[in-house]
Amino acid sequence: MCSYLLINTDHEYSQLLADQANIIKIKPSPDQSYLFFQFDRKSSQHPWSTSKLIMIDLEKWEEIPIEVVNEPLMTLNTFQWPIHEIDWINDSEVTVTIPDIETATTEHLTEWYHSENKAKKTITVIPK
Repeated sequence: MCSYLLINTDHEYSQLLADQANIIKIKPSPDQSYLFFQFDRKSSQHPWSTSKLIMIDLEKWEEIPIEVVNEPLMTLNTFQWPIHEIDWINDSEVTVTIPDIETATTEHLTEWYHSENKAKKTITVIPK
């Protein structure tokens, strides 16, 4: 568990990306204009990890708000959902695989975790 700070020495810019987390994946977009980070956090209160997804615009060197296509109220930039897989579809769209549950409540995640098939769904994330 570490703190992750993004530093751009050319522009004297820094930003705390995540605190008390583990970095799982860093991957640039196919055109190298964006970079996403996936962080995970494990809790002693439950057996699954929750994830946080951050997208950085490499030209502006700043975090870009992200939006889940067809589910605008879902947030992935907080440690709420377990994220199983992330990959770029194209230069600005990312697929994210999460548990196939309605909301990421402790009750729903516990039921999902103890289910036999652990169904997953894939959603699409875009920069806002």
